[in-house]
Amino acid sequence: MRLTGEQAIQGSEQWLEVRKGKRTASTSPVIMGLSPFKTKEAYAKEVLSGVNKTFYSQAMKDGNDFEAAIRDIAEDRLDKIFSPAVYVEGDYLASLDGICADETTLIEIKLSKKTYDEVKKGNIPEYYEIQIQHQFMCSGATKGYLFAGFLNENRVIEDVVHIEVPRNARKIAKIKKEWDDWEWYVANYEEEIREDKEWQDAADAYSVADAQIKQLTEVKNKAKEVLQELAGGHKAKGMGIQTYTAKNSLTINYKQICEDNEAILSAIVDYDKYTKVKKGGFTVKAYNVDQ
Repeated sequence: MRLTGEQAIQGSEQWLEVRKGKRTASTSPVIMGLSPFKTKEAYAKEVLSGVNKTFYSQAMKDGNDFEAAIRDIAEDRLDKIFSPAVYVEGDYLASLDGICADETTLIEIKLSKKTYDEVKKGNIPEYYEIQIQHQFMCSGATKGYLFAGFLNENRVIEDVVHIEVPRNARKIAKIKKEWDDWEWYVANYEEEIREDKEWQDAADAYSVADAQIKQLTEVKNKAKEVLQELAGGHKAKGMGIQTYTAKNSLTINYKQICEDNEAILSAIVDYDKYTKVKKGGFTVKAYNVDQ
């Protein structure tokens, strides 16, 4: 369903109100652990505390300020008229930078040199692809494009590149599953602060071992570089160490084949037959106590 009136104006009080409790496109990469801007754990803490710690940076402001200019460029290149829009599909919401009049084609706009460089190389950053797949799900659009530009030193748009993002039913299904898993994750999220001696002893032992492993890994990698240079591209052995150099070989990217032929596979493959439970487990990782 496409929202109208004040609810469709991104940033308005009505838009903010309708977003509450919705599974949004910009948050999908976060809860899937793909966002470089916010971790899944940090977002869980925000949800539980009710405090949004998102910082409105200069880059975000620039993105909003120059969005219309890049949308004009998209219209010229694709020969379509695009308008911002907001869609709600059940528990899901997506705010689009632009969708054409017949609602078949959408665009996502980014103002970032890093994203520009990736798109220029023909790559689609995964966290933005997930955002766009979420937009496909809510809007019903069948075609999408990622437009990326950057500003020069005079704060003028230097260049804009774009790439088509194919609709992917498998990834849309994964987004839905990840959101269902997220609800469980938040409901069961607990963080106990431990300061007892037993915890301290185990934490110290783990931290020391972790530091030693990192140091030994560096030593190992440097020794490997020396051995590679000494071997000179030949097979060599001595003193309990053997080396050899493998030539480049061709491999088939079966994962990409599946993604590129999603429509065909969905019609002939029973995905439930190949679905299995991924077991949970206990994870330990070090962090900087000064941060």
